Amino acid sequence: MPSISFREDITPQEIIAIVYMAVLSVIAFAEALSFTVFVTYTEYKNPKREPSLIRRIFSKFNFLLWTMFTMEGLWSSCACYSIIRTHNNFSLIGPQAVQTFSFAIIKICYMHCCWAISVSILRRNSGPAIFRAGSIIVTLAPFVFFSEATLFIVGIQKASNSKIIITTDKIFVFVGGVGEVLFCVYLVYVFTKTLYRQRRDLDELSSEERVSTESRKSVPSVLGEDSQKQQRQFRTISRHGIVSCCFCFLALAVYSMELVNGLEEWINTFEVAVQGMVNCAVLTLFVMKVRLDFQRNEKNGLGERAAQVAIALTSNPECSKEQRKSVEPVRTLGRNSFNAKVITSS
Repeated sequence: MPSISFREDITPQEIIAIVYMAVLSVIAFAEALSFTVFVTYTEYKNPKREPSLIRRIFSKFNFLLWTMFTMEGLWSSCACYSIIRTHNNFSLIGPQAVQTFSFAIIKICYMHCCWAISVSILRRNSGPAIFRAGSIIVTLAPFVFFSEATLFIVGIQKASNSKIIITTDKIFVFVGGVGEVLFCVYLVYVFTKTLYRQRRDLDELSSEERVSTESRKSVPSVLGEDSQKQQRQFRTISRHGIVSCCFCFLALAVYSMELVNGLEEWINTFEVAVQGMVNCAVLTLFVMKVRLDFQRNEKNGLGERAAQVAIALTSNPECSKEQRKSVEPVRTLGRNSFNAKVITSS
């Protein structure tokens, strides 16, 4: 059985990096397994018949999130092995290639994952030109990041000093970094705008409902909760999206420190910090997924209750005309909400 040999010139910083990368690798694979179990269980319990169970489990968002957890585990494992063998990771072509392409896949999946879960919010709360620009960034992300990774590996393997390869790789690194920053800034801007608008609309609706309830019987709203659940989902996506993007900003800031001269002995420690921030960003999306699924289950239960109330009202001959009309969908004065209210006597 082959054994892993440690080099004699290993530094304390590298020992810390090895330990943390090994821990991050275990955590990432455990997260991938936990996510698989959670998605399979929740979708199996989901009463929806369409689409099929397999298609719900392997939805775009679920597949991208699982891929990010798996790539994090590979990235951390190869980085741990590389530091054990040598201080300069570039001398090990195989592990370095896996690290580089794993990181590229994580960045691509993250952008597509955020876009898939928040496309409705982005389209609703941003102009057509800005939305189109964001869509172009997401579409071109695979080409930019895979080109950057390929040129980087080719440059290492050939030990090339070719100015063309070096210059082209730097161009792709710059374009990819700018694209990441602009995409995260766009998400944070739209999510913050969404939360602000929801707060403002809720304040306006609260004042309007307070006036309307004073002129009629005080009765609970049932069907109106459907719109509130949708707004709650948007709020959950926006809040977790902001937190996830903040971790990405921190990862980019630490990653840029690797380029600073005089900090070469800390480069592996910086890489550990980057991996930790990326893991937190992806884990935040997992938490968002869990909360959205719980909200979905609450919404399904609410729909059954609302249907029962509506049938009871319309079939009751003693029900007043006003109560019968109240089961019909009505558009409120809120900007982003659609409320269908059922009024019942207390």
